[in-house]
Amino acid sequence: MTDIWRTHVLFTRQWWLGVGLSICPWLFWIGFRDKRATGQFLLSGFTMIIVSSWLDKLGIAMGLWHYHWEVIPFMPANFPWNFSLLPVTVMFLLQYKSGIHPLFKALLFGGFSAFVAEPVSQMADLYHPVHWKHTYSFPIYVGLYLLASNIAKKGIDCGKSFQEDSNP
Repeated sequence: MTDIWRTHVLFTRQWWLGVGLSICPWLFWIGFRDKRATGQFLLSGFTMIIVSSWLDKLGIAMGLWHYHWEVIPFMPANFPWNFSLLPVTVMFLLQYKSGIHPLFKALLFGGFSAFVAEPVSQMADLYHPVHWKHTYSFPIYVGLYLLASNIAKKGIDCGKSFQEDSNP
């Protein structure tokens, strides 16, 4: 498999796109995140990673869609989406304009993800729906955003609890 990946995938247009989509969102987030709320945003982002990866794996196993062009041969091909684009986008939406109702942001996130990002990734030959329509994804993305938003609202204060535990 590694030889096939090295011969047919490495340094292709899709591979470079996958590398960029895996790294650039995190670099952008590191530079522009609200450092005071990093813990709660990371908690919601990691929740997005876990839930979206599980749902994606379920869809792949059921033959609803598939991906090609692994960035690294032993990593899933959906790595740029589930481990970078989705969580970072959600973390930015949670951070900015926090006064906007979460349902409005969820609808915005769901609409953009289902009706813009999925078709673009399909045109770029990265994502291949088999028995799936973009309209099916919309309520799932809305639900994912609302879950992440709910987790971010609860928040955590890692620094405070660590200090309390370490001081006798």
